[in-house]
Amino acid sequence: MISDDSQNTIIEVSSLFSKTTLNIIGVTALGIELDNLSSNPVLSFHECYHRIFEQSAIGNIISLINMHIPLRSWLPLKANRDFIAANNEIRRLLRNLIKQRRNEIDSGHNNGSGRDLLTFMMQERLPDSGKHSWSDEDMLDHLLNFLAAGHETTAGALTWAVYALAVHEGVQEQLYAEIQTAFEGRQSDWVPTYEEIEGLKYLNNFTREVLRRYSPGITAPREAAVDMVIEGVHIPKGTSVVISMHATNLHPKIWGADAMEFRPQRWEELVPGRDPGADPYGVESFIHGPRVCIGKNFALLEFKVIVSGSFTSLLIHCHCGRISFL
Repeated sequence: MISDDSQNTIIEVSSLFSKTTLNIIGVTALGIELDNLSSNPVLSFHECYHRIFEQSAIGNIISLINMHIPLRSWLPLKANRDFIAANNEIRRLLRNLIKQRRNEIDSGHNNGSGRDLLTFMMQERLPDSGKHSWSDEDMLDHLLNFLAAGHETTAGALTWAVYALAVHEGVQEQLYAEIQTAFEGRQSDWVPTYEEIEGLKYLNNFTREVLRRYSPGITAPREAAVDMVIEGVHIPKGTSVVISMHATNLHPKIWGADAMEFRPQRWEELVPGRDPGADPYGVESFIHGPRVCIGKNFALLEFKVIVSGSFTSLLIHCHCGRISFL
């Protein structure tokens, strides 16, 4: 899409990031390329996800109503039929993969060398019984949850990252300079190590600021396990509580008068014990405690790799790094 002599190429990045992160989570969770999973030439795995996550206005209304009044099973509208068909196709594909992987492991054709989530779940057995801890349907539910939660939020964060870079040219130039200094002269097929990625100090600060200012997660529902009092408010056991990430991430008492500003350098200025933002609980993008996002470290590394890889690709192939937002 970007040619050496083009100055005004327009690229819609949201769908590209969504497909990228879905491919990554597919390899991580299933151990295969998603393009190789589909057997339906009309409805591929990516098309199914597109139908589910990018519904029409009518589809979104149906999803909202269905949360309170179940109507998916009988509503004869095309938007609903498309959603049901996509959902059923994804479940069919995953059930077939689960069955195939189980047969491979039980027959000894899979020596356990796979490092994907499905293989790990297959190898998990109940103590002293030799039986699998989860049924096929249990694993299907876990995989669906992992695929859904593990790709769309990261894609959203990457889209906001591009926006932040486009409207803050100084940030873009500083990040580009750091990556250029660290990776210049490398071959196009070079792959950085974990230590090299984590050693990019400004990239780390940029990542934290994107997640603070533009948290892709908006709310997290919780239920009070016991009677409790928070900030003088009595919350009875069983009460549903909705946690807002932005309420913490953008709170002036935590982040100061410039809480709404995008400033990666703020992370260099925080002093533990003095600044509330230095406390781990100052950012709630992944929530905390026993229900913290299980994919937090994976998502952070994935984000940094894609951001640094994008700039590196521009550096190697185009010798230009500046982007603008339309």
